[in-house]
Amino acid sequence: MKIYLDSGALKIREMVPEDAQIIYDTQASYGWHPDMNTYTGYLKEQEEGARKVFIAETDGEVSGYCTLVLHPYGGPWAGQNIPEIVDLLVFFDRHGRGIGTALLDAAEAEAARVSDTVFLAVGVHSGYGNAQRLYVRRGYIPDGSGVWYRGKVLDQYADCCNDDDLLLFLSKKLRGEEIIREIRPEEIAECVKVIRESFATVAREFGLTAENAPRFTAFATTEERLQWQLNAEHRMMYGCFDGKRLTGYYSLLKKGDACELSNLSVLPAYRHRGIGRKLVENAFENAGRSGCKRMDIGIVEENRVLRKWYEELGFQHTGTEKYDFFPFTCGYMTRETV
Repeated sequence: MKIYLDSGALKIREMVPEDAQIIYDTQASYGWHPDMNTYTGYLKEQEEGARKVFIAETDGEVSGYCTLVLHPYGGPWAGQNIPEIVDLLVFFDRHGRGIGTALLDAAEAEAARVSDTVFLAVGVHSGYGNAQRLYVRRGYIPDGSGVWYRGKVLDQYADCCNDDDLLLFLSKKLRGEEIIREIRPEEIAECVKVIRESFATVAREFGLTAENAPRFTAFATTEERLQWQLNAEHRMMYGCFDGKRLTGYYSLLKKGDACELSNLSVLPAYRHRGIGRKLVENAFENAGRSGCKRMDIGIVEENRVLRKWYEELGFQHTGTEKYDFFPFTCGYMTRETV
């Protein structure tokens, strides 16, 4: 099962067969008239690769969902292979927990793999008021075609009913220019979140927990620790920002003529966009400017994919070390700056 996000309190995953009944029953409890074929159809299209379905879980229970149609056949961008976000719903008793934002983060990240634009439709009556505000805050803008009704543009002065079929289409550019800059002290708390969320995927992959690896980065990183690294160790800390949002992080500690690269992190929703590579190259430049002749890193040795990625960036493997407090082997790599 594909996991898009797992922050501990909130998980975003792909759809499984049992979800269809849960979604149906929840909507029926609201007095709506759901169709089970809709949700079994979502699962079928997910299996066929035509649609991605994102299921939100909190406290181990399904709390909402949305879907991403990769090749939509309706709306103003039909036939242009621009993905469409469809059917976003957060269950009523789970509002106010950031679930809708997390679902959109996951959907937009997947859309960015295949397109620089994503679009969606939102109803215009007051029942969609919160959704309208959310989309505008996230940078969605109207496409200019006016409102649509029952699958086509509504002509000026035409009669219609302000129901769920009266829609406004909005689009968003996904691939803006990332900015890498030095971290400010007031941003430390956000850095902790990015580091822990990023390293949590490694922990899951290799079976690491707070019990068997309490000193692993996903569990040991705290605001106090990063504040100490900044103020006592005088580490250089840099982040990648998408607008105001921190999406990636790294720190550098100068040790003689070498710099240690630590906590290189990219939020799961922002991976596969080249951010990690940009952060490494930025770190390499900063290490060189600091007078370092090489840049060293430590990795989970068993993570062959990560080791290969660093090798492609010019790092050479220098050795391994086994520690009693880690259930994995630590691998070490280096890259010269001169």
